[in-house]
Amino acid sequence: MKVGKLNTKHKPATLAVHAGKQAPPDSRPISTPIYQTANFFLDEDVQAAIQDGKRGEHYTYTRYGNPTQAAAAGKIAALEGAEAGLVFASGMAAITSVLLAYLKPGDHLAAARDLYGGTSGFLQRLESMGVAVTLFDTEDLESARRALRPDTRMVYFETLTNPLVRVADTEALARLAHEAGALAVVDNTFPTPINHRPLEWGVDLVIHSGSKYLNGHSDVICGAVAGPADKVQPVWKALLQFGGCMDPTAAWHLERGLKTLALRMERHNTNGLELASWLETHPAVDQVFYPFLASNPRLDLARRYLAGGSGMIGLRVKGGDTAAMDMLNRLELFSVATSLGGVESLVSMPLLTSHALFSAEERARLGILPGTLRLSVGIEDAGDLRRDLEAALNSINR
Repeated sequence: MKVGKLNTKHKPATLAVHAGKQAPPDSRPISTPIYQTANFFLDEDVQAAIQDGKRGEHYTYTRYGNPTQAAAAGKIAALEGAEAGLVFASGMAAITSVLLAYLKPGDHLAAARDLYGGTSGFLQRLESMGVAVTLFDTEDLESARRALRPDTRMVYFETLTNPLVRVADTEALARLAHEAGALAVVDNTFPTPINHRPLEWGVDLVIHSGSKYLNGHSDVICGAVAGPADKVQPVWKALLQFGGCMDPTAAWHLERGLKTLALRMERHNTNGLELASWLETHPAVDQVFYPFLASNPRLDLARRYLAGGSGMIGLRVKGGDTAAMDMLNRLELFSVATSLGGVESLVSMPLLTSHALFSAEERARLGILPGTLRLSVGIEDAGDLRRDLEAALNSINR
C-alpha cells in the first residue's frame, strides 16, 4: 500500500500532512487497532473491485465499512451464532435501518404492542409513510395470529419487554411469521446472546441497542444487527443510504466491552434474581416483574428460552407514582438515569423516560400502572444493593 513518497525538497506544509504515514504493521496487535479514518487508499485492486461492483468487499470509506467496525460486528455475529453482523451509530439507527430496508408503502407490519418507546414512535412514522401497522400482545399468540394479513412483510417483537420483562415465545412468533411469508425480527437487547440466541429459534434478524449490555459501561451509543448474510445485506444498503454508521472509536469501545460480556452477564443474572426474589417479600412492594420468579406466569417459557434473567427488574411500589418517585430519590447506589445494562445500577420511572410520550391510558394498557419503576441491576455486591433498596423502601413505607 502506498503511503506517500517524500524527499528533502518537500516543504513543511506538505511534510506536516504526509510524513509519518504507515501501512498496517506486519506484526499482529493483541488489541484491535482504532482505524480512525474517514477513507482508505484506493489501490489498483480496489479500483478494479469497484469497477466490478464489489466495493463492499474492500475498505474504501468508513460509512461503507471499517476494520474496527468489522471487529465489533464480527464478535456480535459470532455471539449470536450469525453469519453476518453490522454495527450502527445507535440502537435506533439499527432499528430504523432494518424496518426501512424491508418495508415500503403498501406493506403491513405486525408488531408487539409493548415495544421500547422510541420504536413505537417510529412505527407511527412508518404509518405516515404508507406502511400499515397492527399491534399484538406479546404474551398472546392468538393476538399475534389475528394481527397477520396477506400483505404482512414482517413480525417485530422483543425477547424481553421494557419495562415489565415479559418473555416472548420466540419460536412460536417466528413460526407464525414464516407461515405468513413474513420476516421474523427481534430486539434481543435485554437478554443479550449470553442468555438467549433467537436465531436458533427461527428468527431471521436480531437487533441490539449495543449501548446497553453489549458495551456494558454506559459510555457508548451504538446499535447492532446480526443474521444470515443474505438478510443482512439489504440492511447494509440501508445503512449506507441513511448514514447511521458507527464511529471507529466507539466501535473500539464496543468491541472491548464485548470481551467481558459473558462475565458481566453472569453477575447481572445472579444479582437480578437475588434482588427480585427479595423485593417480592417487602411490604412496600406491590408486584415484581422478573423472568425467573415463581410468580411469573410464563416461568416455563423463561426456563425454555433463557440461560439467565439479566439484571432488569420491573416493580410496582405501593402508593403510586408519588411513592415511587420518593423511593428513587432516596436511593444512593442506584443512580436515577435513563438507559440500562451498565456495570453500575440504575433506576428509572417509565413515566419519565421510555414511556413519557404515552398517555396514562396507553401505559395502563401495557401494564405500566402508577408506581412502576425499572431497575437495571449492576455488578456491585448484591448485599450492598439490597441494603440501598431496603432503606429507600422502608422510608416510603413509614
